[in-house]
Amino acid sequence: MTRFYVENGVGRKVTEAINLFSKNHGCEAVVQHDVHPQMQLPQHGDEWWIEDATKQGYVIITGDLAIFRTRSERTTVERTKARIIGYANANYTGWQKLAALTSHWTLWGKETRFRLPTPVGGRSIAPKRCG
Repeated sequence: MTRFYVENGVGRKVTEAINLFSKNHGCEAVVQHDVHPQMQLPQHGDEWWIEDATKQGYVIITGDLAIFRTRSERTTVERTKARIIGYANANYTGWQKLAALTSHWTLWGKETRFRLPTPVGGRSIAPKRCG
């Protein structure tokens, strides 16, 4: 079963929508807060939760593409072979987030099996395969 770790910024509603429509298709989603409630506290870097979510077998859905630009976070993504779906725009509305996921359903289903970080709704900024 594919398990999705939906970053808080993407939202609980997206998590609920994934679970509503895809539970019978071999995938489920959890929102970041349910796995890492300490994310509500001030943080210094995302490396720790990227690594932990990856170790737990999650595919990460994020609106924060800085994880590909910040060297230490990118290194964590590559070292752990994190599977990431990233929105090209962190300011998408809930409807736009759902539209991006559903219009790219086939693409991200394939990509998560191949462990290639690919922003949904935009071009890939990962120059090479991470896995």
